[in-house]
Amino acid sequence: MIKKLLQWGGAGILGVALLAYAWLWIGSERIFNETHALPASDFVATGTPEAIAQGEALTRAIGCHGCHADGMVGQVLFEEPFVARVIAPSVRTAAETYSDADFDRAIRWGIRPDGKGLIAMPSPALRHLSDEDLDAIVSYIRSLDTGVIPDLPKNRYGPLARFGMMMGEFETAAVGAAEGSDAQAQIEAQLAMATTEEERRGAYISMIVCSDCHGFDLAGGEGPDGLATDLRMVLAYSDSAFMALMREGRAHDGRDIGMMGEVYERMGGFTDDDIRAIRAYAMARAAGLAGGTSSIESEVDPR
Repeated sequence: MIKKLLQWGGAGILGVALLAYAWLWIGSERIFNETHALPASDFVATGTPEAIAQGEALTRAIGCHGCHADGMVGQVLFEEPFVARVIAPSVRTAAETYSDADFDRAIRWGIRPDGKGLIAMPSPALRHLSDEDLDAIVSYIRSLDTGVIPDLPKNRYGPLARFGMMMGEFETAAVGAAEGSDAQAQIEAQLAMATTEEERRGAYISMIVCSDCHGFDLAGGEGPDGLATDLRMVLAYSDSAFMALMREGRAHDGRDIGMMGEVYERMGGFTDDDIRAIRAYAMARAAGLAGGTSSIESEVDPR
């Protein structure tokens, strides 16, 4: 009798586990395969030499080469047992079939030509990309030769990634880029703290570049290469010290600052005025978060 109860109990546990995984699979597949309306776009890239040169610098600043590999040929972006394997595909291959409007929707809206949402694409921030900068990026992509493209596997999602998707911990880029999303609310709140033209320029650069590590709310957290701090870290830097940080990767006190020590390599396409604009915005944001006081003392680790 006890043996039969144990057998029934084991079968019951196995049945519950199978039902739970079926729920995870079906529910997460529905999210992964959800289709979105394609936003109207009449975008056409100019392909001018000036746009191509600007696009090369901008794609490095935004981090396109970090995800899609040097030459934008694609690579395995992330792979962890029971979690997921995420591929950053070859942008060069996409250029063979994507129209300019398709690139607009993929970059700014996180939507593939078939209407499905992209995975791990920073479209919520790039949604605010200017037409000029979008032109530069797509013109640069179109200038690349197809070359040798690595044979990449497909995305694979394990139970942990599927559970996170079902619990709302992860979302496709299309969801984050959509009007009224939580990501857009965070981004718009940060952009609203800029009041002058210089601050608005700094807010724009901060969002399309810095949010990659510092988050859409620019408050820091776990970035691609470790811990990133709140943008209020700027309060620990003078004008000249911040310029040295962004141009030379050198902290104001000479200590190791991890990934920030390499960021300067991505900032070559921005002018000194752009760097000053980032600082001006970060100072305005810090003052806004402190209730309007511009002389607050930072308690944030100044990295």
